[in-house]
Amino acid sequence: MKKHCKKLIVFSLFMTIFLSLTGCSWFSKNNTANQNTKSVKTEEPKVNQDVKKTEQLRKEKEISNGQVYIEKDVVVATMLIKDDISEADGKALAEKYAKQLKEEHKDMKINVQAVQKGKNIANITIEK
Repeated sequence: MKKHCKKLIVFSLFMTIFLSLTGCSWFSKNNTANQNTKSVKTEEPKVNQDVKKTEQLRKEKEISNGQVYIEKDVVVATMLIKDDISEADGKALAEKYAKQLKEEHKDMKINVQAVQKGKNIANITIEK
């Protein structure tokens, strides 16, 4: 009986150690897998500001603020037209910049947006 009891204790001890090691190992592998999936970052489109054109845009007396930037294969110009400027003048200015940008970037899509008093007064798109 003592021999049988001794084998049972050794077997139980062995199983306890085995289960504790495999249980911790299994948790560690799953945790690592979860960390790997969390660390995958989605690449956001790269946006490059055209500093020269942005400065030129901001020097216009009709514009209070604006920016020209390139995102992938699209050139985007945004302009905030001053409140005392007529809507027609704001649209004409947007068209002027759309043509200029198309001359400089012939192989790209052009999008020019003009906003005045919180309202979009011009949204000009020129395809490739």
